[in-house]
Amino acid sequence: MARKMEYRWAWVDSCCIDQTNNVEVQTSLDSMFAWYCHSALTAVYLSDVPPSSKSGALAKSAWNTRGWTVPEFLAPNVIRFYQQDWSLYLDDNSSNHKESSKIMNELEEATGIEAWALVAFQPGMRDAREKLQWASTRHGK
Repeated sequence: MARKMEYRWAWVDSCCIDQTNNVEVQTSLDSMFAWYCHSALTAVYLSDVPPSSKSGALAKSAWNTRGWTVPEFLAPNVIRFYQQDWSLYLDDNSSNHKESSKIMNELEEATGIEAWALVAFQPGMRDAREKLQWASTRHGK
C-alpha cells in the first residue's frame, strides 16, 4: 500500500515493536504520539471489519477498544481506515478520513471524544481529566 501511494518508507507498529519485550513496548507507547503526529499518513487496518461494511462497523471494531490506539487516531494529521481486504472504509476515497464528517461522527459517538478534538487534537495538560477519561474505557492491547 505504501509503495502504491509512492511513500518510500512504511512503519508497522505490530511488526516493528517486539510485543514480548515490556520495556520496548512501554518505550514505544511513550513515543507513539510523536511518531503518528509526524507521519505523512496513518493507515489503520481494521482486521475485523469485512469488505463493504456499513457505517457503525468502525465503532464496533476491536481496534476501537484498545488503549494504544488513542494516539493512533488523535495524533496524525492524515488518517485512512482500511477494511479486512484493504479496501477503504465506507468506500471513502478521500485522501484524509479526518475530513469525513461521517467517519469522524462515528468515532465521536464510539469514543465520546468530540469530532473537533479528533480532527484537531493538540497535546497538553488542558482538560487532562477529560483525556484520561477517553482512555479509561479502553483495554491495554
